[in-house]
Amino acid sequence: MSCQSAEPNAAAGPNLIRPTLEETVCNLCGGSNTQKLYLGFEHRYFHDETAWQVVRCKACSLAYVNPRPAMSSMAAYYPTRYDDERAEATQDLRYKFQLGFLRDLPKGKLLDVGCARGDWMLFPQREGWEVFGIEPGGADKNPHGLPIVSSAFPDPGLLGSSQYDVVTAWAVIEHLHDPMGAIKRVRALLRPGGRAIFMVPNMNSVASRFAFAEDLPRHLYFFSEKTLRTYGEATGLRLDRVDQCPQFFNGLGQGILRLRAYGSSINERRDWFRFIQKPIRARFSCSPRRAVIDTACAAVEKAVLRPALIKALKASGHIVAVFTAI
Repeated sequence: MSCQSAEPNAAAGPNLIRPTLEETVCNLCGGSNTQKLYLGFEHRYFHDETAWQVVRCKACSLAYVNPRPAMSSMAAYYPTRYDDERAEATQDLRYKFQLGFLRDLPKGKLLDVGCARGDWMLFPQREGWEVFGIEPGGADKNPHGLPIVSSAFPDPGLLGSSQYDVVTAWAVIEHLHDPMGAIKRVRALLRPGGRAIFMVPNMNSVASRFAFAEDLPRHLYFFSEKTLRTYGEATGLRLDRVDQCPQFFNGLGQGILRLRAYGSSINERRDWFRFIQKPIRARFSCSPRRAVIDTACAAVEKAVLRPALIKALKASGHIVAVFTAI
């Protein structure tokens, strides 16, 4: 496999993560012949200075990070505030959107994989669903007193099998080292005719490919309708539909013009992400010219990158796949 090494900056400070790296083959087809898509970096918390390489399998087109952090290194990328951010009131719009995928289904038992604090689970529970969740450390962060199993997923048989009408995984599958194993477990948990609903990053999105907005290296895999269908065929799930949802997680790709105005190298892109995390007043104070250009580019992006356009291009940052267990 031809693969550029992801090397941490030798001058990195003592508090930066220095992950153990591992090479991997394609999780979908087992192939090792890949095409490099782009280099990205951890820009949410600036936990490390590693240049993470995203590649695409030439055999089946699944995109993934390679090399990637070993499992032993992943916990450091999830500080306590990572789950707290998902509990903010601003998430209510997304939770209501997610609830829409259940509207036409008969109410029954629902399992939410990677449920965090269980905040979204409250929405289907209020509609009459019997809800369950699974989350690493779930017993320590369950303010609603919901039935949440504290375990990684796939679980070691803790959830039983063939007993759920719906299994959801909202922005979860891409975080796992073995999506195939997880999706097989989802199928085992579902009753025949049950639904699996996954929200995952779109490999073909403007946000991922051109605005470099992907949450690396927490996001390890990136999907398309083609690869989702292939996963379903391999695990006993029929892909019914794939919906574009550009309204969440900067799924419109905003930043594409602003990045190019700032610079094209990976270090310049890193500087830009640091720049936009500053309060607006601080941006104008430290670099008025850059702040003016950035603001102007942002206005153009807002006018051009509209949800209807991104949906038409099938270029949303995230997509939602709905499967039926067969």
